[in-house]
Amino acid sequence: MNLSKLFELLESEINKDFTKTKVLEYKSPKEMIEHLDLDIQNESNGEKDLYKSINKYLSGSVDTAHPLFSNQLWAGRNYPALISEFVTSLRNTSVYTYETAPAATIIETYMIDMLCKKMGFKEGDGTFLTGSSNANLISLLVARNTLFPEIKSKGLSSLPELCFFVSEHSHYSFEKAANVLGFGEDNVIKVRADENHRMIPSELELSIKNSIDEGKKPFYVCGTAGTTEVGAFDPLIELQEIAKQHNLWFHTDGAWGGALIFSNKHKHLLKGIENSDSISWDAHKLMGIPLICSVILLKDNNQLLPAVCEQTSDYLFHEHEYDDLDLGKKSIQCGRRVDSLKLWLSFKYYGMKGYEERINKMVSLAEYLNHKVNSNPSFELLAPTTYCNVNFRFNPEFDLSLEEINGINLNARDEMYKEGTALFNYCYIDSKLSIRFILANPDVNTTDLDNILEIFQSKCEKLIALTV
Repeated sequence: MNLSKLFELLESEINKDFTKTKVLEYKSPKEMIEHLDLDIQNESNGEKDLYKSINKYLSGSVDTAHPLFSNQLWAGRNYPALISEFVTSLRNTSVYTYETAPAATIIETYMIDMLCKKMGFKEGDGTFLTGSSNANLISLLVARNTLFPEIKSKGLSSLPELCFFVSEHSHYSFEKAANVLGFGEDNVIKVRADENHRMIPSELELSIKNSIDEGKKPFYVCGTAGTTEVGAFDPLIELQEIAKQHNLWFHTDGAWGGALIFSNKHKHLLKGIENSDSISWDAHKLMGIPLICSVILLKDNNQLLPAVCEQTSDYLFHEHEYDDLDLGKKSIQCGRRVDSLKLWLSFKYYGMKGYEERINKMVSLAEYLNHKVNSNPSFELLAPTTYCNVNFRFNPEFDLSLEEINGINLNARDEMYKEGTALFNYCYIDSKLSIRFILANPDVNTTDLDNILEIFQSKCEKLIALTV
């Protein structure tokens, strides 16, 4: 196969002038089906059609490297990591045994140790897995099987009804995990947060007491370091003290905010994370690593293996000189992609200092956008900007209902999306539709932010003219 066309295509993507391109060329599902030409023929269509199909896919996709893409907690492009994705597929191995993946095993072992030490775990352990939803699930599994080892063989019926505690603004993956692990969604106790979206310690204490009075068995508390909506950080130390008093496992969901550990300027927001029993973190978010790149980290290096799996198959795991490096034993997966390589190569390329500068820049841009919104009388901030989330809405001095204001903001946002001008997300804060702008792309600059606010305001004003 002649790969020159592929490299030409990659070069055109890398050197793209974003001032002349859109975030996407919007198509309805029906139009997208026609655009992609999905039918698979009996005979080979060869390289020509292969590259034609690749171009159709690219032109039909959202360009998440575009500076005006801010829809998710990830954006931009990381070229060392992008190259590593090709290298990973070139070898196409699975990280379950040292025999099958010697280089990948050593790299993952090193990266887990480095990340543990960064978080303050001197003798920690962990594993790469398929996203922080999975990491949160594994934290619950390890907590349950460590505190109640009999469950692993006898099942949930051997104990009273277990329950655990998360913020009312925690990630929805905890309900999923409760379903998968058999706790039931009713045993995910949502603890009230304050006006800044931080879990209230006294409310946690009250929730624990109430659950005990109801005959339930509390076992786990999760503090969030960077909520999805507003980027709030729970008071970890105060929550940990309460968890310790009740002998509960403490997990920190640092999927979004955990990256601040690499910033001397901002890591104070993670104060107390070193006292957690476990931590989840996504490197594919603020670090810019291609999806997926996530870890679960444990303070105690004797907990993951027995909690997850000690019974293994002899066709795969054999006794040998280096069998302690067979990382698949510590995972609920069998096949495991080499996700550590792209993170390792990125650190090798940028260095710790380069990543610290990247993180500081993103927080600084969020502060800039926060200032621009706050100084414009037509905009209203809907939550404090602590991290890289800026929440606001267009709210001019007109006598409009909540429903009308929400509709204007949503319609302006959707117009920009369908035009391909920009793509940013929204959520609801106290019933108010909030534009949730995420700063995660290091190629964004203040001019980009000025432009997007100007376009958004203009569209809202036109919509208002049709309303009043």
